[in-house]
Amino acid sequence: MKLLAVILLSFVQFAAVAQIVHPEIVVETNFKAGAGENPPFYSVANRYGVFSDEKNAFLIRAGIIADFDTSTHFSLSYGLDATYRYDSESETGLQQAFIRTRLCFLILQGGLVEERFGNQDDPLSSGAYLFSENARPMPKIALYTNDYVIVPYTKNLLEIKGYFAHGWFGEKDQYVKNAWLHQKYFYIRIGEKRFPWSVNLGIHHTAVWGGTSPVYGSLRADWEAFRSVFFARMKGDQGPDNEQENAVGNHLASYSLGIDYTMKRHKLKFYWQTMLDDKNGRVGVDWKNKGDGLWGIVIQKRDDSNGLRKVGLEFFNSTSQSGDPNFSGGDNYFNNYLYRSGWTYRDMTIGTPLITSPVFTNRTPEMQDYLENNSLRALTAGIIYEFDEKQVSIRLTYARNFGTIALPYEQPRDQLYSLIGYNYYSRRYKDLMFSWEGAFDTGSHFGNNIGLLFRMRKTF
Repeated sequence: MKLLAVILLSFVQFAAVAQIVHPEIVVETNFKAGAGENPPFYSVANRYGVFSDEKNAFLIRAGIIADFDTSTHFSLSYGLDATYRYDSESETGLQQAFIRTRLCFLILQGGLVEERFGNQDDPLSSGAYLFSENARPMPKIALYTNDYVIVPYTKNLLEIKGYFAHGWFGEKDQYVKNAWLHQKYFYIRIGEKRFPWSVNLGIHHTAVWGGTSPVYGSLRADWEAFRSVFFARMKGDQGPDNEQENAVGNHLASYSLGIDYTMKRHKLKFYWQTMLDDKNGRVGVDWKNKGDGLWGIVIQKRDDSNGLRKVGLEFFNSTSQSGDPNFSGGDNYFNNYLYRSGWTYRDMTIGTPLITSPVFTNRTPEMQDYLENNSLRALTAGIIYEFDEKQVSIRLTYARNFGTIALPYEQPRDQLYSLIGYNYYSRRYKDLMFSWEGAFDTGSHFGNNIGLLFRMRKTF
């Protein structure tokens, strides 16, 4: 955290010479009410952790955000976003607090930021496989490109983008205290600037490492350990026995493929994401879990006329997990023997929310499989319809949940998650937005639940 403070202070020193866009002030009020055993899935999932597992809540959110001045090569951006939530208890906190500088196509960022990763279509998707919008932002320092950058001497055919970050998990709701996050991705895109079609390929790598274990004490966090984490080096002399046999830290990765095709009136988007929990998931090498992944297709209208704007269909599978645990299988996605909090932050799954967050299952990291449901299949469908600057969106997900390979449910648990939303901007009051959402779940996994959410947001 001291390193984060130094970076933030360095950013402030640039403020005197950087160009800053006039900031926006946003004030938002949310009322959430529900009935049933749990809050409906989509009333909590992919909302950056602003709501807890309570069915009824009142939330006030206020922030000030200044974006980049895109007319200059060097610019400064900052944001401060605070929330007050009252449900069974009251909680006040910072949802976002960041400073970032842009120099040409590179951005250096520090703090808490709501970020988006993956090539999925977020309004209609169930969430990215590896790094979704399900958990609260964690403190990070990141260096990344400002979207895709054209590679010189390729005649606008080839573009690349990259991201590198170091983060802090902290102590709250973590079995290994003060562990670190290592995160990076690299994408290439071909054809976007020259043809009606484009192809994007990428790999996203993350690792949890370092920290203090209640069993093993302080875990290695020196430069040699960092190099092992950065290159996902297999075997070595670092840490506990199992880490010496495998790799330092808890590593997860995802390959992705996207194809976009622009037609006269519509745009077609296809995306695919794989899961790599260990070497078994390496595409073209071991790839024992090739049946697992996220597949999606979206058709979007290109013009702004009224009517059906977007239709999406998505399939998710995580039941392969490289096969029999007795023969190097049983990947046990998002769980880890050493970092027993798994791939979670503040009790919420960092990856796809379809892999059930521990906050809903009353489990503790001392138990086997902190995330008790990571083997499932799910089908998601959604539409967005617009008319007279108003928008209606519908999303439906049907999931069959099997628990984990080591601790399967006695019977598969089927669940239907649904969400319908309606939002519009006031014609009388400028930049005042109203939103209503209704969510309904039914099935044997989360039970039968219903919820309503009203949101009013004003931008100044």
